[in-house]
Amino acid sequence: RLEAAGLPVPAELVTADDVEFGKPNPDPYLLGAKRLGLSPADCVVFEDADAGVRAGRSAGAGLIIGVSDRALATGADLVINDLSGITFSNGQLYIPDENRLR
Repeated sequence: RLEAAGLPVPAELVTADDVEFGKPNPDPYLLGAKRLGLSPADCVVFEDADAGVRAGRSAGAGLIIGVSDRALATGADLVINDLSGITFSNGQLYIPDENRLR
């Protein structure tokens, strides 16, 4: 589906077939961090659903960013309109202020 949408396929990808328990269980995020060789505390979760926010929190993610106004009702640390304008460079995550909802 990623290729059909014209999106690059990441080197590491966790799908429902890779874990026994999906969100809100933390297994998808724990496996993702493990595959990347990172501690979950060094990871950022982008989620639009409460189950995903809870999974990220249970996994111990360092930062949980809710995406869209639906995420305002979640426990995300920060909520943004969408993913536009977000960059990650030299170890720094940049989110434009005008994209922040909370």
